[in-house]
Amino acid sequence: MIMFVTFIVALLTYIDRKKK
Repeated sequence: MIMFVTFIVALLTYIDRKKK
């Protein structure tokens, strides 16, 4: 569960940084 949440956060962060 924790790993899944961490993966989602990391993915969203990567997408956000990629946009900028």
